[in-house]
Amino acid sequence: MNVGRKSEGEKPKKKVLSRFAKYLERTWDFEELLSHVHDGRLEPQIPVRAVWLSEFGMHAMRLGSHNALGQELKIPARWDPWVGALDGQEPYCSFKRRCPGCMRRDIKVEGGIKTQYYHRYVVLQLVGVTPVLELDIEPLLPGDTEASAGLRLLKRFTKRCWPIL
Repeated sequence: MNVGRKSEGEKPKKKVLSRFAKYLERTWDFEELLSHVHDGRLEPQIPVRAVWLSEFGMHAMRLGSHNALGQELKIPARWDPWVGALDGQEPYCSFKRRCPGCMRRDIKVEGGIKTQYYHRYVVLQLVGVTPVLELDIEPLLPGDTEASAGLRLLKRFTKRCWPIL
């Protein structure tokens, strides 16, 4: 009987989550941000912080439900081995809406050329495991390439996180 003993998969899982928590704290002062999370319940059975963190974890790990989050965290060795990858992404483009940070390109369309506004990013993510977990993101600036943005991201990430990796 293993009462009070940890399974083999539990230790690596906790180690990964601990590293991710340290990264969040160091990068975004996460504890300070969490102190601003409140709700209107008078005597909650579950603290709002726990609800918010489980929702955050579910979205950070790209899961569709809290049940899926619970299952992912229970699978032994789910988080090993770690493989990091840089990926270029373009999550937004529009011919009408834009902001001061938008990049722009001319697109041939019926009737001429239209200017399209868009945002592109390079994302550092853990892959080779389920779920994929995004660790950092770097926007492409006008005139940038994915390579130059990726190098900025890697320099920043290794400066902030190398001691814990």
